Amino acid sequence: MHTLLQQFLDAAGPAEEDNRLNELIESHARPLIRRVIGSRLRDLPGEADDVSAEAQMELLLWLRRM
Repeated sequence: MHTLLQQFLDAAGPAEEDNRLNELIESHARPLIRRVIGSRLRDLPGEADDVSAEAQMELLLWLRRM
């Protein structure tokens, strides 16, 4: 398991959990999501932004449920 994900799962409290989650999303998930969706929807840049935002939200909700 990736170190940042493990740190998120092992967070001592809500503040640390929020910090770890933000780091996961901003540093790793967002760039990867944008790159993958951008390459698949390169002819529809407005749609790519919407789909990327939706994917990030779904990931955030999934991680919160963990």
